[in-house]
Amino acid sequence: MGGLRPYPREAIHSLAHLDTLSDVPGITLFVSARTLYILQNLAVADATFSTRYATALLTGGYIPVQEEDAANYALYKSVVERLELEVLEMPEVVDLLTEIRDEMIAGVLVKPGAGVSISDYAVNLNAAAGTNALQSTDPESDEAWVIEAIWAVNLNFGSEIAIYVNEGGNEQAISPFGVSTAGVGRAWTGKLTLPPGAFIKAYFFNCVLNNDIYLWWHGHTVPLVS
Repeated sequence: MGGLRPYPREAIHSLAHLDTLSDVPGITLFVSARTLYILQNLAVADATFSTRYATALLTGGYIPVQEEDAANYALYKSVVERLELEVLEMPEVVDLLTEIRDEMIAGVLVKPGAGVSISDYAVNLNAAAGTNALQSTDPESDEAWVIEAIWAVNLNFGSEIAIYVNEGGNEQAISPFGVSTAGVGRAWTGKLTLPPGAFIKAYFFNCVLNNDIYLWWHGHTVPLVS
C-alpha cells in the first residue's frame, strides 16, 4: 500500500540519492571473512525489500516505492540486482584481489614474460602533492595480455582515482574518476585484452606530498600467431 509511512528503526534508502550515484564497480572493501559474513547477512535481511526504498523523505515519514511508479521501481530493481551481484556473490572477487595483495607482500609475483600468469605492480612511495600517475608495462611484441583485475590505491589518503587503458596514445576510461578510501582504493575486474604497446594507467588526484601510491594488475599472457 502506498502513502506516507513513519520512519522505522531500520535504514531507509533514498532513490533520489541512489540515482545520482554511479553503478560502475570500482570500490573494493578488503575485509575479514567475519565482516563479509555480517555484511552479506545484513544485505539479505534488509536491503532487498522494496519498503526500504523511498521515493520521498519527508518530515513526518517517507513514501516507499510502488510498482505503479515505473521509473523509480525500475531503479529499485536495478539497485537490488547490482547488490546481489556485488555483495552477495562477491567472495570470488575478494579472493582474487586478496591473492594479488598477498603475493605483492610476499614478494613472489610472477613477472610478465616469465609464464602464463601475470601479477605485477608499479609504485611511487614519494608522490608529489596534487595529481600523480602510474602505468603498467606493456606486452612483448609476440604476445597480448588478458587482464582480469586492476587495483589502484593510495595507502595514506583518500585520493580520487581513475583507471584508463592507453592504446596508441588514446586513453579510454575503464574505471572513471571516483572517490576512494585510504588503503582501499579503486578496483576493476573483468576481461581486458592489451595488445603490444598498450598499457594500463591510473591517475591519483589530490595526493598529499610523499603519499604511497600503487597500481596492480593481474591476468595472463596469450601468444600472438604470426
